[in-house]
Amino acid sequence: MKELKNLRQRINSVDKKMIQLLNERAEVVHEVAKIKKKYNAEYYSASREEEVYSNISRINKGLLDSDSLRNIYREIMSASLALEKDVMVSFLGPEASFTQMAASRKFGSSVKYIPAVSISDVFTLVDKGSADYGVVPIENSIEGGVTHTLDMFIDSDLKICAEIYLEINHFLIGKSRISDIKRIYSNP
Repeated sequence: MKELKNLRQRINSVDKKMIQLLNERAEVVHEVAKIKKKYNAEYYSASREEEVYSNISRINKGLLDSDSLRNIYREIMSASLALEKDVMVSFLGPEASFTQMAASRKFGSSVKYIPAVSISDVFTLVDKGSADYGVVPIENSIEGGVTHTLDMFIDSDLKICAEIYLEINHFLIGKSRISDIKRIYSNP
């Protein structure tokens, strides 16, 4: 068990270095925020985010796959964005909806989320400045384009700054055999 203890001490040492580097990164982010504020620049940049993801995928030569590193960096960048500004993101639906899942995939867990009852409400929250960003469905593989969202973009000055692809799966669970199921009730 001495080998395990030694390996865990090495992990603790690596963790200490990672925390120091993450805090060093946060200090640089804080300086970036000052510059963005000075020039009234947008805090969130989808192109910069994609640049970071491309960089980490390109330089990754280790055991962690690029998707795992992307998820880790999503949270690092979410925490960084929260250091720059208290970011509010509105999304369609109640908490734990697919739209919130998409929002979380884009903005991580360090921003504040505001659920909205309708697509129109998401647009209103962003337009009035109560939310910095909104996440609404544009298209789905069953019904195609979400026309209400598309109509809202025509009638609004708001612009799309990023897109999120989210695979949606539904599962039927129960205690009986599938042959015993006679009727399924569902939201269309």
